[in-house]
Amino acid sequence: MDLGGTLNLTLDSLDPEYDYLDYYNGSFEGPCETVQNRSLALMLGPYVHSVICVLGLIGNCLMLLPLCCAPKPSITQVLLLHLALADLVIVLVLPGLVVMDLGAWSDGGAGCKVLRGGYSVSLYSAALLLAAVSADRYAAVVHARRRLRARSQMPRLLLCAFVWFFAILLSLPNFIFYERYLPQHHMWMGHQDLESGGGFNLTMPTPSSLRDSSSYDPAPLVCALRFPNSEMARLVKIMLPVMQIAVGFVIPLLVMCFCYGSIVVTLLRGRHLSGKGRGFRRERAVRLVLLVALVFVLCHAPFNVVLLWHTLLQFQTRDCEFVDRLEMALALTQTMALLHCVLNPLLYGFNSAPFRTRFYSVLHKLRPQRRLSSTSHSERSTHYTL
Repeated sequence: MDLGGTLNLTLDSLDPEYDYLDYYNGSFEGPCETVQNRSLALMLGPYVHSVICVLGLIGNCLMLLPLCCAPKPSITQVLLLHLALADLVIVLVLPGLVVMDLGAWSDGGAGCKVLRGGYSVSLYSAALLLAAVSADRYAAVVHARRRLRARSQMPRLLLCAFVWFFAILLSLPNFIFYERYLPQHHMWMGHQDLESGGGFNLTMPTPSSLRDSSSYDPAPLVCALRFPNSEMARLVKIMLPVMQIAVGFVIPLLVMCFCYGSIVVTLLRGRHLSGKGRGFRRERAVRLVLLVALVFVLCHAPFNVVLLWHTLLQFQTRDCEFVDRLEMALALTQTMALLHCVLNPLLYGFNSAPFRTRFYSVLHKLRPQRRLSSTSHSERSTHYTL
């Protein structure tokens, strides 16, 4: 094919990784420039996401400290350990994703696949682990005696291994189809052939024309989904958000609603609470359960609703201003969902009195002992701390 020639526009000739708008009445609408979304990305990336990364890194590392030092961890501690690891991976890969979204990614295509795939694995595993934590709390409160009998036989590591394996399986399309490339709409220049009856042609510039053009601005490489054909593009572009909504939100939400709803009913009945302070502990436990469920809904519901809307409309012809606003809504709600990585250590770790006790105990053991002038007093102090 002659690189400097013309090519008639057909649906099959379009690059399937980009949502082109069909031409109407003999005119062609090029790819939309999402100006507002680009400005929002420039604000969220360097600033808001940086704060989320720092706070999430500190919180989850502090949460891992007592969990890793537990001699015989319970199933709850194992689940919280893996939840902290999943959130930690999210905040660690987030800076790379921000750099890619800003168009400043300079590493190879392998880094693109690893970051996008690792981010997807962590999101799925965190959502499934949240559902597992709620199921474990349900068993501890509603079926306390049965759980005590089965605690020693429960395959803790096998459960977590299944969660990570399932998350990797769901993320395989991200590892396969994410590539670093120059979008095709930056390489083709459209013009309307008025002399031949108004038909629309695409002309691909030659390397010499690019060198001679003073107005040519080379576009940066992007890390985005790329498909071999339009059929695969349509399938994956529907499959990925549907899996995200189902596994990342709907299934954990249903599990949490059932488990925490049963816990609240059991707490209000007061079957497992007795002695002094029963009413206070019951009300505090109910508030904590409702807070955990409410935070999950507030963080993840807006993003999944907008994602569902975006999925239903992505193959329809839309106004560029509407596309810009929809992309901006996706960016904002995705940032809200990332806040869960910062809040999880507070909700599932430091909000628990036993966890705080273990945390302070580990800090006390790690703290260097003071040297005292009196030898006998130093020996007594050492004997006390050990």
